Amino acid sequence: MSFLKKPVLKFREDGTFRILQLTDMHLFDVEGRDRAAVDSACGLIEREKPDLIAFTGDISCDGERSVCTGRLDALLEKIDAFGVPYTYTLGNHESDVAPDGKSGRQFAIAETLEKHELSLFERGDEALGVGNYMVPVMSRDKSRMAWALYHLDCHSGIKYEFTPGQLTRRDSYILPGQTEWLEKTHRKLQSELGSVPAILFDHVPLAEFDDLWMFDGIWGDHGEMVCRAPVGEGLFGILLRLGDFRGVFAGHDHTNSFQGQLMGITLAYGRCSGNCRWALWPRPHALQSEARRHPPEGESPYRDYFVRGGRVIVLNEDTGRLEKTYVSLYDGTSGIGEYTPPAFDRFNYFIPSDGGRA
Repeated sequence: MSFLKKPVLKFREDGTFRILQLTDMHLFDVEGRDRAAVDSACGLIEREKPDLIAFTGDISCDGERSVCTGRLDALLEKIDAFGVPYTYTLGNHESDVAPDGKSGRQFAIAETLEKHELSLFERGDEALGVGNYMVPVMSRDKSRMAWALYHLDCHSGIKYEFTPGQLTRRDSYILPGQTEWLEKTHRKLQSELGSVPAILFDHVPLAEFDDLWMFDGIWGDHGEMVCRAPVGEGLFGILLRLGDFRGVFAGHDHTNSFQGQLMGITLAYGRCSGNCRWALWPRPHALQSEARRHPPEGESPYRDYFVRGGRVIVLNEDTGRLEKTYVSLYDGTSGIGEYTPPAFDRFNYFIPSDGGRA
């Protein structure tokens, strides 16, 4: 555990708090890709001037513990130079299960994060995973907690038995203990402080991210399927009942960076922040613009079809609302992207067959 004195987050004098979400950098020590991704991320920090950087998983992934943490240390040393605090949510590629249950990559990453003074990462209850924690953002005069930032561990995936006798490994759902912890923690805040606006960071998107493009419409890029757990965890219903949650921000899907609102809660992807070209060839089924489609026959699939970047999230102390969120790209552009209307009417929909009949 770290005994370093951690920074206290607080709102600016104008009542705003800016977060830069970086996700899925997939640092692999491959030629110059890592260096280019890190340099680009640093340029984004300089440009957006955030009060907090939120890493949402799969930053330094796979490989031996020492190699994985070495990459992460090198990245964080550059990030530390900006003097900006950061939180960290582990991705599915940053966790594995060792025989003793204690020596997986996730524990090595936790140790690395705890060494850095600007890291606000906490392990939380390890019975629930590694990295279930809440970080407060104080009012501009530091007299009270103004917002709460929650983080949940996505684990490394689990095995499901959809067909008797056949096990399939897929993304893990958020475990019941995690949802109970989040609800209990926030209910306690409400009992002590009243309403406390909150957002949630999680690597793997919730099932409700599918609802956005199907029934509500989205802004931004939808370049692949929503890669979520195959069963719902009931978390969104809890967030809705708590009444304070303004947004959920995920990563995991490298060519999705869309955003939308479901029942008053913003659901949004970060923007892939890495240089892993192998993961950036869009899938043909998704709602892509022409610029995001597969390359023409005979053209290399490794052309850069998807400009990487990050997501900016602006919170407002005075209104208690999520003031705005947008994607900021490494090429210097930013925005929420084009609007794509919903694919179906929420209460009266069907999937047409090839013949056009339901």
